[in-house]
Amino acid sequence: MKKNKSNTTRDRISALPDDVIHTIFSSMDMKKVIQTSILAKRWRYLCMSTPYINFRFHLETCKKGKKIARARFVNFVDRFLYIREDTNIHKFSLQCEIVLRPCGIHTWLIAAIRRNVQELSLELESNEDYFELPSNLFTSDIKVMKLEPSVNFQFVLPSTFCSTAEITSLEMRRVIHPDGDSNGDVVLIRFAVLKNQIIGSCFWRYLNVLSVSTPLLEMLEVVHLFDPRNKPIKLNLCTPKLKSFIYTDLYGEYNLGNLAAVFIRALYEESECEEYTIGCSIYF
Repeated sequence: MKKNKSNTTRDRISALPDDVIHTIFSSMDMKKVIQTSILAKRWRYLCMSTPYINFRFHLETCKKGKKIARARFVNFVDRFLYIREDTNIHKFSLQCEIVLRPCGIHTWLIAAIRRNVQELSLELESNEDYFELPSNLFTSDIKVMKLEPSVNFQFVLPSTFCSTAEITSLEMRRVIHPDGDSNGDVVLIRFAVLKNQIIGSCFWRYLNVLSVSTPLLEMLEVVHLFDPRNKPIKLNLCTPKLKSFIYTDLYGEYNLGNLAAVFIRALYEESECEEYTIGCSIYF
């Protein structure tokens, strides 16, 4: 607030453009965003239409028991998504260190998808061993996705895993891929416009070969592909635009496809290849 020459108070906060206020909201937890509604009249409406939604719950803030804290957190998320204006969501982030029920997570994700969410980040706990992600999650308009469940909890990818034509950045840790059988089928990861991908500590059922065929991929990081049989997993890469490749595992065989010539050339002259970090031997 600032007084002008006529000694009347001018609300400089309310004078900020909507985009500026939403940018301020983008790094704040939604409870804090709601609390800002007391600062100015315009803010009470803008907080209900912000395209940046961050729900965060940390155990260190839990003062009245986990059950009560969980009930209050779930109720807050439910009520906010119910009364929020029916406008598009740019980023939806859910970070929670307390156990959540899969049915609640599913409902929140569907609400975000229906509002054309562009960026999705999930860092969660659950009272189940795993949670099956909605099938339309990978056929939506999401461009950036981060999946990182807790150590004792895993996401199960749908069969439409590679169906999206929009996603450009994908980070997934501790996820289960449903494909593959006891004969050791090839699991193919193929995205049309994906540029950055991180695969960390993922569980692949009966996997012999993991093939990544993504024409625009520039950065790939693979950390510990887990197979219940503890057998080596063959990694095939067909990624002609790749600039950075990081692989960390105990064993494995690696086939870089048409990337091999690019990799060898990078050893002797300047090229677009910037970094290749491999945990063990590579076979061309």
